[in-house]
Amino acid sequence: MHRLVQTTISHCPKAVVMLLAGFAGCGGPTLCPVEGKIVYTDGTPAKDLEGYTVTFESVDQAATELRPGISAWGVVEADGTFRIGTYQPGDGVVPGRHRVAICPPPSEADQPPPPPAIPLKYANFDTSGLQVDILPGVNKITLTVEPSPPSHPPRTKK
Repeated sequence: MHRLVQTTISHCPKAVVMLLAGFAGCGGPTLCPVEGKIVYTDGTPAKDLEGYTVTFESVDQAATELRPGISAWGVVEADGTFRIGTYQPGDGVVPGRHRVAICPPPSEADQPPPPPAIPLKYANFDTSGLQVDILPGVNKITLTVEPSPPSHPPRTKK
């Protein structure tokens, strides 16, 4: 888990406070199960987001100078689905409104990062435009994102 935390932090700097909240002791708030999927604007499953991290940041229980915020995260599977956990993988999320960020997986240390499958605006809570309301009971979430525009090879001079 330590490696995943480092990876997530390097790609989503604002996730630091939220991930640290996940290491808090027992006796925390009630958690609601969250199962989700990511789809593109045309409705197709975002299967190419496998390995991306989905992070929920509680709006209602945001970090202050006196206490850390509460957040939760999960990893996107090959079929575009994910399960979110706060204290351990898949254990659920505190109820209430959450901002959402979706971060690309790390690249190999000696390799340049591949072009992102979705615009980098989704990797930041302030620019993703994604919010969800978590209610008591099982929550089935669908996040709709735009794909990155196709990259064009550089023009060559003739």
